[in-house]
Amino acid sequence: MSKRAEAFEKICWVIERLRDPVDGCPWDREQTHISLKPYLIEEAYEVLEAIDSNPTALCDELGDILLQVLLHSQIADDDNRFSVEDVSETLCSKLVRRHPHVFGTTSVESADEVIRNWDAIKQSEEGKSSSDSYAVSRALPSLLRAFKLGKKARKHNFDWDSPRDVWKKVQEEFAELEEVLFKTDSEKSQETLLEELGDLLFTLAQLSRLLGADPEEVLQRGNDKFEKRFRFMHENASQSVASLKSEEREALWARAKDAVGSGIAKSTRSGK
Repeated sequence: MSKRAEAFEKICWVIERLRDPVDGCPWDREQTHISLKPYLIEEAYEVLEAIDSNPTALCDELGDILLQVLLHSQIADDDNRFSVEDVSETLCSKLVRRHPHVFGTTSVESADEVIRNWDAIKQSEEGKSSSDSYAVSRALPSLLRAFKLGKKARKHNFDWDSPRDVWKKVQEEFAELEEVLFKTDSEKSQETLLEELGDLLFTLAQLSRLLGADPEEVLQRGNDKFEKRFRFMHENASQSVASLKSEEREALWARAKDAVGSGIAKSTRSGK
């Protein structure tokens, strides 16, 4: 047995042992596909965080993702539905079918052509009509789904030509939101307000896409910047931020913007 096969066999045995109905782990035995959903999402995001900021943790985080795959497979196996072997074989067969340029005689000239072939094969396998080819899973984070919907639309030649064109649409959506927002309470509807806000956010996601950036990553950078500046405020305030006067908070925020923006976000409070 190869080292790879031995390692995989060992981890499968560990998972099976944890789920043993007699002397396994009480927590692992209680888990279901539903109960594990939040852990799968959490572990996926921790992998992304490791890729972005802590590469030394990537091996460990990928192991946690593998744990989720194996637990779900074992739960299904316990119910006599499918096994980890079935999962592996299904994946292997899919990859071979969808890479005819590697495992068959199809020729491709570019990565874009590979993607087009993949989509066509996937559509034929799933028996979807061409009208279904625009669908994107609602389980995705909303910004990512907006990004993917825009990419799908582009494949059907329904897209803006440039970021400048999208910017005009952003301004249009902003004006529509502003019009609803500043109507009197008796005139405006919360549903209409949220609809216009959604249109603006969707269009901003498309602007990010046409600028060549993933809107999820763009917003994450904005989140990180705000967090650093807000931390600077707390570390440099003479008292709690909440108890400061409005003008004091604004002045401290201005300092935080200068400090974080110049890469010198260090505390200047006594003792720091």
